[in-house]
Amino acid sequence: MSFHFVLPDSRPLLAGPTDGDGRTPGDPIRQLRRDYDRMSRVGMGALAILALVPFGLVATIGVPLMGGRLTPFDIAMAVIGAIALIVGVWILIRLHRSGRRILVALSRLLREPYRSGALPRTAAGWVNARTVNFEPPVLTRIITSSLLGLTGLIGLGIIAYPGFSQAPSLYTTLVLWGAACFLTAAGQMGGVMHLVSGVAEQDPLWVRIRDSLRRS
Repeated sequence: MSFHFVLPDSRPLLAGPTDGDGRTPGDPIRQLRRDYDRMSRVGMGALAILALVPFGLVATIGVPLMGGRLTPFDIAMAVIGAIALIVGVWILIRLHRSGRRILVALSRLLREPYRSGALPRTAAGWVNARTVNFEPPVLTRIITSSLLGLTGLIGLGIIAYPGFSQAPSLYTTLVLWGAACFLTAAGQMGGVMHLVSGVAEQDPLWVRIRDSLRRS
């Protein structure tokens, strides 16, 4: 089964209403949530950031910077590593861009009925805006982005750790992988916040606080 960054059924929904009377057929919110919630997206991201990117960094930067004479095997691994690194970064960028498109459309659809007055904001909206964080697909992303963020900070923190500059191969590899982890965590957590922001439109308390802050 092939992987799609955006499911075919979701593509028409990213541009807004598609049929003649201005309504999107089916249940667009459920379809976009199904697209975003796919664990295959998490798995593809894990493959990229935990396997392809670190292997590519070690093979293309870590080994050559060790200072020894490169053997034909090292050169071959560097070529393979460069391909793995490019593919890994490409996957992460595509996941980020496709996830952003899905969540922008989803957030718009979640907000629309409450902003237009078609649905009232109730106390249940306050509950929904908070319990969405505990839904398994969302909670998984919160946990993984937190772990990646911590890993990224540790990797970037190597810059200030004395002694590692004497091992340039390890130093450079860890710092670059730390930066990749931190950026991936920021993108993943940003997606969660985008979703929660859309759901929060049904929360009357949050809307009052937000509007009062905007007026001040």
